Amino acid sequence: MVSMDNFSYFRRYNFGMKILNKTIDLQSVLLEINKYSHEMAKRTALEIRKQASFDLYQENILKIYQETLNNNQNEPVENNKLYGKITNEYKSLKRILYENKLTSLQNEVKKNCSLICTQSEELEILKNTIIKIKNSKSYKIGRAVTFPARCIKKCLHSAIRKINNKQD
Repeated sequence: MVSMDNFSYFRRYNFGMKILNKTIDLQSVLLEINKYSHEMAKRTALEIRKQASFDLYQENILKIYQETLNNNQNEPVENNKLYGKITNEYKSLKRILYENKLTSLQNEVKKNCSLICTQSEELEILKNTIIKIKNSKSYKIGRAVTFPARCIKKCLHSAIRKINNKQD
């Protein structure tokens, strides 16, 4: 789970596959859930929006795109004279397609941000519910009562597996 503690490291690897180096098991999932803090999630989300802002990214892309459009030095003079109108129409079409794609990506980012906020709130509710259950007397009594039965069941399964292995 991304937090302010590991944000710089995760950002350096663009939150990609290189950071997925822990085994995923019940213990590690519970450990991450217990680390969860609604306030930390808010601060982390704000930092991500600040550093990986789509608006900032969009400004950089538009700046590069505008510089590319304005730079006609790489085009031969003859082509500008012969195909100038076609070149301008092509540039105009490219810009329209780019703007449409950009709008589509912006809408997708907004939708995903909304989904992340909703999931963050749901995780907070789930964490609080788990804490309430763990602190309840019935949970503590139930764990104490069922512990011997779980141990016996585990031993029986182990014995059956050993018997089955010997028969093979």
